Amino acid sequence: QAILVWITESHLHEKAMPEHVVMVLNSSAAAHRLLLSLAIAVSYLQVQSSDAICENTSLETQSAARDASLTEAEDAGAVFLQTGQAKVQARSPNIALIVLDQWRWDYAGFDEPDVSMPTLKELASRGTRFTKSYVPSPLCTPSRTALAAGRHHMNMWVTGNWQDYIQPGKSTTTFMTLLQRAGYTTMVAGKDHLSGGSGVGPDGSTHASELGFDMFHRTMDKYEFCAAGNSKSMFNGESTTRSPFPIDEYGAWLLKQGRWQEQCDTYGPYAQGTACSESQLCSTRSPYALQCGCYCSQLNQIDENLGVDKWVEQQAELLVREHLLLHGTEKPWFLQVDFPSPHPPHVLTDAEFRRTAKKTYPAPIEGIDSIGDENRLLHMQRSYAALVEMLDGELGKFVSFLNSSAVLDDTVIIVTADHGEHLGEHGNLAKESPWEMSIHVPLIVSGPRIRKQIVEWPVSTLDLVATMLELGGTEPVPEMDTQSMVPVLTEGRTEGLREVILSSLQSSSCDMSGICGAFESAAKQFNSSSFLRLVCCPTGCIKSGLLLPAVQGKPQVALMHVEPEDRSGRYEHDVLNNPRGRGIAEATELMSELSADYREKCLPLLAG
Repeated sequence: QAILVWITESHLHEKAMPEHVVMVLNSSAAAHRLLLSLAIAVSYLQVQSSDAICENTSLETQSAARDASLTEAEDAGAVFLQTGQAKVQARSPNIALIVLDQWRWDYAGFDEPDVSMPTLKELASRGTRFTKSYVPSPLCTPSRTALAAGRHHMNMWVTGNWQDYIQPGKSTTTFMTLLQRAGYTTMVAGKDHLSGGSGVGPDGSTHASELGFDMFHRTMDKYEFCAAGNSKSMFNGESTTRSPFPIDEYGAWLLKQGRWQEQCDTYGPYAQGTACSESQLCSTRSPYALQCGCYCSQLNQIDENLGVDKWVEQQAELLVREHLLLHGTEKPWFLQVDFPSPHPPHVLTDAEFRRTAKKTYPAPIEGIDSIGDENRLLHMQRSYAALVEMLDGELGKFVSFLNSSAVLDDTVIIVTADHGEHLGEHGNLAKESPWEMSIHVPLIVSGPRIRKQIVEWPVSTLDLVATMLELGGTEPVPEMDTQSMVPVLTEGRTEGLREVILSSLQSSSCDMSGICGAFESAAKQFNSSSFLRLVCCPTGCIKSGLLLPAVQGKPQVALMHVEPEDRSGRYEHDVLNNPRGRGIAEATELMSELSADYREKCLPLLAG
């Protein structure tokens, strides 16, 4: 093990690795074989230097002594291998938490839109797929920080994307830290978005240790990694003259490759680059320019080998290799793989776009005039689907790597998202709303002890925290709001799942029409055909389109009957007081789950 550590420290970052190091990197089983070979070599040297082998000893005696020594070393090595395998079987599993960014539930290859995700389907066929999985908050940093803390967003100190999880006097223990204490190596590759205010830094180290990560390769949002580059300004369209300055590890890697400027000219800060600038959304000087990247018509402006999602997958492999070099298979690992796509900008190569170029998708409910005609809407859907299919390929690479490294059978793989995407539904883009396309995401869990099943009971991705902690042999701290889903994953029992699913957004977000507002929601499966979600918006609900009457600056409450499989019903519809008095009892029950401030504003509306 000491020799392996020396190999890691001396050669890990060299371009030309010794052959025996490559062998270790390729397979954890090979690591065992290397140790066995080293044991044999050391034993051989001991025999060479022993009194039994000297100039006065016959060759036959020398040979017999060597053979005996080698046999003894091989027997010891076999015991070592058997012991190692037994320890792997007895210890907690490895955990790979794979999070896609802005991935709505019906673009996962199981439902209506024509999306091909063979890797995801294969994982689902070997494990559990949840059909009604909801996020704690439909915005990147609020959702991800809630997950890290294991707390409902309404109980969090992070309200928007430009804030850090680590704040003086407010931060609490993350689930990653708890896994560390339970004996795990904790790692992250990609966009964790837990340092939204400070950024991760060119070496990715900002707040990493405080968050509970032992090893990391981190990047920022796809809108942000070129924010300091020599590209057009988001607000005035004028070229800046700043020197390239990477704000994350991906940017630093691009700069080292000599491709920083090329990539940033294509992406631009906040998608104001050459790939997406034709969109009408990009021409506005309002905050909606942030949605510029949803329509990117210029293809083949990037080298597909330089894509940020491919970089993330490569870093994920590297982290697991580093762990295996240092610890072999005896110590479990946790790895969060945070792919920045399919979040905008939808920058694609021609080859990537060809996957979906001839596919058609259901027209968005109500559509969106700001994008333009139906062809632009269809291009937007095709681009989004192409990114999702590309990510399935990257997921496939990572799963194949785990298999070739002999750790797949000891790894629980969780695939989900931080939030969804409107994609034109209800006349809007992006997320931040309390509606299905914004808070409903895919969730698949596969691995040792996980049952093959489809679970239709509603769940919260927040409960992945307690689930991972139980799998890791530990438990949440008292301030966490999470509860384990292990009973349903391993035994199929839904009795222990939470009854009420909470989702909220504290920041004052806005829709395309200029209506701004925050919300809290509480949802419950009342019976087999009645899944209801109470929505309370103190200053009016955003991105509702024709779901609700437009209200601005005044409290608004709705009780949505959720039917995610029914597009004709817009996935959900308000049943409160339709006819008058309907849903009041259920709404009152769910209202009790909201925070006091929200109850004070919305409860009187139930009596009105």
